[in-house]
Amino acid sequence: MRFFLLNLLLALGLFCLNALLGAIQYRHRGDLFAYGKFSFDPKPEQQFSGNFFQKTVNPAIYTALLCALFQRAGWDALCRSLWLTVPLYWMLRALYIAAKNRFWLINRRYELLSAVFSLLLGEGVFFGALMPLMEAGESVFISAQDLRNAVWFAILAYIAKTAWDVCRGAFEEGRLYSQEVRSQAIRRRYDVFSRRYGASLRSLVDGCCPAENRSRRGELVCLLYAVMIYEDHNRPPLFRAAERLWMALHPGKEMTLGIMQVKTRRSISDTESIRLAAEKLVPVYLEHLRSHPLWHALRDYNSGADYVQEVTAIYNELLQLLSYDELAQSPAPGP
Repeated sequence: MRFFLLNLLLALGLFCLNALLGAIQYRHRGDLFAYGKFSFDPKPEQQFSGNFFQKTVNPAIYTALLCALFQRAGWDALCRSLWLTVPLYWMLRALYIAAKNRFWLINRRYELLSAVFSLLLGEGVFFGALMPLMEAGESVFISAQDLRNAVWFAILAYIAKTAWDVCRGAFEEGRLYSQEVRSQAIRRRYDVFSRRYGASLRSLVDGCCPAENRSRRGELVCLLYAVMIYEDHNRPPLFRAAERLWMALHPGKEMTLGIMQVKTRRSISDTESIRLAAEKLVPVYLEHLRSHPLWHALRDYNSGADYVQEVTAIYNELLQLLSYDELAQSPAPGP
């Protein structure tokens, strides 16, 4: 009877400890024992997996820790009676549910499964692991040497994780490819292309842009350069040369050629591809001036998943990096 009462007190301690841990972990401060709180207003974000884990696994862990503690204190008889702790814990839980008048509300299948798994695990740990160790006269808890090794492994693992967390920042995209790096890369490509195609590109924009839309000239210049920079990034000169060779070997086949990657069935130069791209991009852009003209123009030009996003990023950089007024106002030199 004495061991029964002691185990009843230990089960009560487990019941209160589980409730306290649940209330802290799941932040149900208003009800100490509602770590899987029922609500009449369904909350899809609430999960009861933690509740299930606490009810099934914690009792086995609690029993093992008590067994190790009592064995160290020399209370072997009490250790052998600890198989009662888990069943008494579930008895207390049933009494609590009855006292709260919750039997009409609980999910009985869920509670029954929790009890069965908890009893199987708790009694399995006790009779399958703890009792054999006690019968053999061995310590239930790990030895001091094993504990020391475990502590050092934990320390080394913590140091390694901390070092990785510190070093991982160096591999972030923002550090490897900062905004400044992107801006410089776009400016360098613009400098190359403006020297090579600037005159003809501005002349094309003037030819495609009606007088009433002259104020949009700078935007259109940035649009063409943005497409040019992105397409050149995806198809550098060596690849474009290979495409022209493939076209020569397969005349009449539709391909994307030139620096602007324009669809065509004949061989074209980079300069001609800019003209064809301008004739395709500018009218669509001007047609949708009232509603996201850049998006419409790019979607019409290339429907790829990331195309609009990538070219738009370059376009926005060009608007910031370049002198908008200079682009918009400078007279187009002769071809």
